[in-house]
This record gives sequence, structure tokens and C-alpha cells, in this order.
Amino acid sequence: MFDIDNIREIWATITRNKTRSFFTSFGVFWGMLMLMVTLGFGLGIERNMLNQWGETSPNAAFFFQGTTSMPYKGFKRGRRIQYKRDDIKALINQFPEIENISPVIWGNVIKKMTHADKSTENLQCIGLSSAYNVINPCHILEGRFINDIDVQQSRKVCVIGSKIKNTLFGSDKATGSLVWVNGTAYTVIGVMEKQADINIFGDPEESIYTPYTTLAQTSNIGDNVHCIGLSISKSVNVRDFESEAVAFLKERHNVAPEDEQGVGHFNTKQFFDTFANLFLGLRILIWIVGLGTLAAGIVGISNIMLVTVKERTQEIGVKRALGASPFVIIRQIMNESLLLALIAGVVGLFVGVLIGAGAESMLSSMPQDNQFVDGVYVPFGVALVVLGILVLSGLLSGLLPAYRAVQIKAIDALRDE
Repeated sequence: MFDIDNIREIWATITRNKTRSFFTSFGVFWGMLMLMVTLGFGLGIERNMLNQWGETSPNAAFFFQGTTSMPYKGFKRGRRIQYKRDDIKALINQFPEIENISPVIWGNVIKKMTHADKSTENLQCIGLSSAYNVINPCHILEGRFINDIDVQQSRKVCVIGSKIKNTLFGSDKATGSLVWVNGTAYTVIGVMEKQADINIFGDPEESIYTPYTTLAQTSNIGDNVHCIGLSISKSVNVRDFESEAVAFLKERHNVAPEDEQGVGHFNTKQFFDTFANLFLGLRILIWIVGLGTLAAGIVGISNIMLVTVKERTQEIGVKRALGASPFVIIRQIMNESLLLALIAGVVGLFVGVLIGAGAESMLSSMPQDNQFVDGVYVPFGVALVVLGILVLSGLLSGLLPAYRAVQIKAIDALRDE
């Protein structure tokens, strides 16, 4: 479509009126710049929000104890539903799609936890199984997580949060050491930190995880379970599963099917879907604003090309008289509008990338907790889409001027003064 002579002719035409060409192309430059910058920040905010979930399973569901809101089968309203370990076995037998399941037991707030001459207070203790670190994982900094043998043998072991470790052990190694929890000795088998900013049961860095069987013994609660967490196969819709599991638990505990308070529950997919819908709306808004600004610049190019065609009536007439076909005239005009749009758009894209890199450098110097975006950049695939839109827009901007040009008759053009 382009050759050297053609490019020289186009460039000569564009630079014939530098001021007009500059202000015409500035609209395209500004539209591309706005699109790249807003896309970069928008996608960075989206990545940051999704990172707050870490590797939490999007197909996880949690079932809490509830209080009945209506009488049913001779039971009065206001009855507290108490889950048992048998409920976990029943769920596994009833729903083969369950891949991981863990009871969750909350212990009393730890009044004092000590090691040597150091202590810390008011900590959260949670009893779990090994499967919990798949459903809602934390990052193990040192040692390991609870395993099945710890649960089966009700070992007095614990995984402590990184902030607890720093308070009690400082820079020393914590695993293998004894800590005293409300007067009972536990062996530290691991140190953990939060993998994401959103955690379902509090901050792991300030918590203590023990085998649920151990916590049940020390808390004297028998086989009671406060919550059941599980994850299912990705091929199964977690919303449908949740409804079926709630109905199953209601039947086991004599809760009226229409009682919405008897069994507390939620699934992680609803949170992922909420974020997805939120950022879909944000993306649509960004594209509308960016493309709208770009479209204004493209319209400006089209208008200026119409003026240019009018000014070059004699030139076009001479070309037609010398035998130039309508295709040659159309190609000439469309090439000019395309090149003008490409130059302005690519410069805008490049400046947008530089602004994103500068913003990312500034954000990287800020504390991690204060950052609200995860990288101010546009993925390569999205940048290619933007360039494709730019090329298409440049061609479209030349359509009307090219049509006007081919309507010029050679004899009328030569008479034009």
C-alpha cells in the first residue's frame, strides 16, 4: 500500500501546513494517550484486587452454624444448629464432587502465649485439617502445615503467624521449639504469612492453627464443629452445589426448608463474580471514554482531509486527466489519513507507556500495603488490539474525503481557480 515515492508525496502534503497537521493529529495523540493510561491504571487496580484473594479456591463453600427462625417438626424457633464430625462424613458420601473438606473450630481467645521470657496476648486459635490449606491457603515461610497424622494422633503442634514468630523468636528459627498456650505446651511445626489481603477467618499472621482434634480435646467440645469449609471440582457449579448441600444439612438437622437462618453459608465464587462484574463495568467505561476521545481526533482528521481535498482540486484533476484511476486517488487520500493517524497514535501509545512506567516506578517505592495498583501497564495483546483499532480508525477517517475526491471531474477541476 505504501512505497517510497508515495510516502514522500504523503509526507510533503502533511508538512505543507505543519500547524494544521499538528493540531489535527493532536486529538488522535490525546485519545490514544488517555486510552493507554486509563487502561493501564484500570487493569492494575483489577490485578491488585484479584491478588488480594491469592490462591483461594473460586469453587469453595463454607457452612456455618445458624439459629432457626421458625418451628419445625416439633422443634421451637431459636434453636441453635450444632454441626458434628459425622456431618463431614455424610457430605463426602452424599457429594462425590467434593475434593477437599475441613472442619473449622474456633478456640477461646488465647490470653497468653509464651516462649522463654517473651510473650504475646489476645491471639486467635483455629482448629483445622490439612485440607484447609488447599481451600484457603496461606504461605508457609518456615516448616510445614498441619498434616493428616497430626490430626489422627491429636498432636499438640501448631503453625504460628509471622507476626507472632517475630515477637516470640525474633530472627531465630521457630520450628521445633515449644510455646506455651494458656499453660499447655505446643511444638511449633511451621510459620505462616498471609498469601492475600482478603482472608476468610482473620489474619493468618496473627493466628495460631492447630489440628482440629487437638483443639477439640483442649477446649472440651467433643466432636462439635463450628464451621465446615470445602472445595469442589471445577466442572461443578458451586452455586448449585451450595443449594443442594444447604438442603441436605437442613434435612439432617431438622431445619425447615424455607428457613433461611438455620444454616449459614456462602461461597467464594460469589465474591469472584462480584469483582468480575465490577471490573467489567470499569473496563467498558474506560474503553468508552478512551475510544470516544480517539474518535473525536479521528473526526478531526477526516474534516481536515475534506479541506485538503478541496484545496487540492486542481492537483486531483491533473492526476485524473493524466489517467489516474479512482483507486489511485482513493489510495492516496486514505494513505494520508492513515499515516497521520498512525504517527499521532503511535506517539500517544509510546508516551502512555512511558507515563505508565514512571507511575509504576513511583508506586514501587511506596510501602506494599499502600499500593492500590499491581503494575501500571497494558498487556501486549491489548496493545495490539488498540493498534488495530487505530489502523481501522485511520482508514475510516479517509473514506469520506476519498469519496469526495473521486467525485471531482477532471474538466471541472482544471477550470477551478
